[in-house]
Amino acid sequence: HIPPCACLSGGPLCGVPQTVRYWGPVPELGDGDWVGVDLENPVGDSDGSISGHIYFDAKPNHAIFVSPSVVTVRAGDAGC
Repeated sequence: HIPPCACLSGGPLCGVPQTVRYWGPVPELGDGDWVGVDLENPVGDSDGSISGHIYFDAKPNHAIFVSPSVVTVRAGDAGC
């Protein structure tokens, strides 16, 4: 189950609700789960893919993958 909305801690996106598009393993980034976030503005470093593997679709520079440790899941549509 992928939560619909999350806030990231730290950095310029801190506290700004973002849309979660992927939550799971991304072997290119290391062990464990990663969270794929679709950004409203082009401040990311991805389009939802890494090394040719598409995890979700996003516009160029509108996606990032982060550790779950920096994600706070928002209940329902609160703040999204």
